[in-house]
Amino acid sequence: MSLSISIIIITKNEASNIERCLLSLKNLSSNIIVVDSYSTDATAQIATKFGAEVITKDWLGYGATKNYGNSIAQNNWILSIDADEVVDETLANSIINWQPKSNTDVLLVKRYMVWQNNILNFGASIENKIRVFNRTNMQWDNNLVHENLVPIKPITKNIAKGKLLHYSYKNLQHAYQSNVNYAKLMAQQKYKSGKKTFFIMPYLQYVISFFKNYFIKLGMLDGYAGLAFAKCMAFYNYNKYKILYQLQKANN
Repeated sequence: MSLSISIIIITKNEASNIERCLLSLKNLSSNIIVVDSYSTDATAQIATKFGAEVITKDWLGYGATKNYGNSIAQNNWILSIDADEVVDETLANSIINWQPKSNTDVLLVKRYMVWQNNILNFGASIENKIRVFNRTNMQWDNNLVHENLVPIKPITKNIAKGKLLHYSYKNLQHAYQSNVNYAKLMAQQKYKSGKKTFFIMPYLQYVISFFKNYFIKLGMLDGYAGLAFAKCMAFYNYNKYKILYQLQKANN
C-alpha cells in the first residue's frame, strides 16, 4: 500500500518553473496544493492546467505560508517542495513506497543543485533535506529565510533514494541577484538574533566559503559549473556579513 500524501508548494511568479515541478509529481498524489501569493504571471493558470489546486493567499513569510498550506491539506503526511525543484523517478518511487512506522518518522531527500543544466555532484550543492513528514508532529519555523521544520516529539530520520533537483538560478546574473536578496534577509535575521561581526569578516567569509566548497567538498570535480557555483556561494557569504556589519554600524 502506497503512502497517502499531500503535496504543498508555495509560489510567487514561478511561471518559468511550476510546469516542470508539477510534471515530476504527477504520480505521487492527487492532492497537490499550490499556495500562491498573488502572482502577476501565469503561475496560477499553469498550476491549474497541470492538476494542482491553487489557493491565493497573502504572503505570510516562508514558514507561515507553508504551515498554512499544510493546514488545508487532505492528508497528515506532507511532501513539501519548492516550485524550482524536480523529483526524479527514483525519488518518486522511494516516496510512494515508503512505509513510516509512526508520525514521528520523517523522510530525508538529497537535493542537488542544477547549474546551467549541469547537475552538481560535489561541493555544497548537495543537501539532505527533510521533505516528507507528518504535520501532526512538525511545523515550519518563522525564520525570514532558510526556514526549518521543528518537531514536537523527537523524530526518526529515514533517507530516500533518488535526487531532488534544484533549478534555482536561470543564469549567472539571476544567481548573483538572488544571493544578494537572500544575504539581506539572512543578515537581518542574524542582526535581530543579536549576532555580531567585524569589518574584515565579509572578506574572510568569501575565502572560507570558496575554499570549503571548491576544494574540501570537491566542487572542482564539477568543472566550470563547480567553479561558478563556489564563487557564487562565496559572494553570498561575503554579502551576508557585509550587510550585517552595515546594520551594526547604522544602529550603534
